[in-house]
Amino acid sequence: MMILDTARAYLAVRANGYEHGEAVKTAGLVKELGGLSSVKSMLFNAGGLTGNNNYWPNTFRKLTDPWPERVGFDPQGVPLDQFWRNSTAQSCLSFIQRTFPEARPRVMDGDSEDAQEIENHPLSRLLSRPNRFYTAHRLWQVTLADWWVTGKGNAYWQIVRAGYREPVELWHIPAAEIEPDWPRDGSQFISHYRRTVNGQTQDLDPRDVIHFRFGQDPLNSRKGWSPLMAGASEIANLNEGAVYRQSVLANTGVASHVLTPTSDQDAQLMTPEKVDLLNKLWQSKFTGRNRGGLFIPNFPATLTRAGFSPQEMDIREMLEWDADIICALFGLSSMVLGLPSGDKHRTFANMAEARESAFESNIIPTQSLFAADLELQLLPELDSDESHRVAWDYSKVRVLQDDQDKLYDRLDKAVVSKWMRPSEARAKVSLPKDPELDTAAMQRPEPPPQTVRVGEGQKQPVSDAAV
Repeated sequence: MMILDTARAYLAVRANGYEHGEAVKTAGLVKELGGLSSVKSMLFNAGGLTGNNNYWPNTFRKLTDPWPERVGFDPQGVPLDQFWRNSTAQSCLSFIQRTFPEARPRVMDGDSEDAQEIENHPLSRLLSRPNRFYTAHRLWQVTLADWWVTGKGNAYWQIVRAGYREPVELWHIPAAEIEPDWPRDGSQFISHYRRTVNGQTQDLDPRDVIHFRFGQDPLNSRKGWSPLMAGASEIANLNEGAVYRQSVLANTGVASHVLTPTSDQDAQLMTPEKVDLLNKLWQSKFTGRNRGGLFIPNFPATLTRAGFSPQEMDIREMLEWDADIICALFGLSSMVLGLPSGDKHRTFANMAEARESAFESNIIPTQSLFAADLELQLLPELDSDESHRVAWDYSKVRVLQDDQDKLYDRLDKAVVSKWMRPSEARAKVSLPKDPELDTAAMQRPEPPPQTVRVGEGQKQPVSDAAV
């Protein structure tokens, strides 16, 4: 009962505060146990305390309705580790983690089309080397893991300052260790972030925490909500399918054959001990690594196939549907991940097109959301100019180079035709303006007039006057 009382106390205080209504009766218990964060950590580990890992999650989920997101369960009741163990979700996440760092974050002097990059900006330097223990690539990879999966739409960085001055380091905070907190009277949206590590709590100033959110949690406006949480049922189906296939490979998953004595006399001699012995002999001969062995009984018997072949028990189409749903929640195509379902409905002519689509539907929109959070929460700590913007540089992303080549070709034609100055064209690709190039372009001689054939062996120049 101690655990159940603790859960009720946690919910009452979490909902109403320490000094409101029914919470007063249970606030003493929560305070005695070290506060909300300590109680929350205790409840997360309560499966081990009860000795029954299945009992506690089901019981606590009933107690926590409508608070499912507070205890590591999605609305369908699938434990969070099910997402980590799912190969389809991990394929999607791994692709994003590998691909996301290909583009480089930078600071621009505005948001117009001719905005220029501010070279060697403090934010660019900080993002390229967040701290002395891990690289920018690793920072983004763990951040994306929280943003999509572990933090269910929330990822956190801690800002380390030189004294009370500008930021000098950035550190990832695991989403499981931190929660936004606020006064119950609503006087502040977020008053602090409470971090709990090994039972020790620490309150962090919101200025020292960068909180990346995906949308908004329907039950907590201070947190984000990952779209992957809507795929809990598909995640569970895929995980069960993996276990099912493993069982099929091990021993076809069901009773495959029935061995029946052909005479009543032999049947009467089949004692339970002999049946058990035959069963073990069959398993040793025909299951696991010994599939295909030869078995000759020492009595007349009939062997009848009772189970199904792997082809008859194939659930591939059902699982491919679930895999496609997970890919769609990530904004990816199963083709770009090399999943079997991608071969059945190819929508791209080649892998390059599929990867380009992945950038347009996942990587670029995701980086745009991160840029907005960095502009709001980090850029003002390093730069007082409100016109500056955070953007990503895609000029060195190989899969997008075809688009870059086409852009350069269009700009080159525009400059040659003199309806665009070289400085304007250079601004389109984030190159510095050069007035001397503008002057040289204006002094360039006109191209020779075009000619058209007007008769056999005759040509006539085409001029503006003729037109």
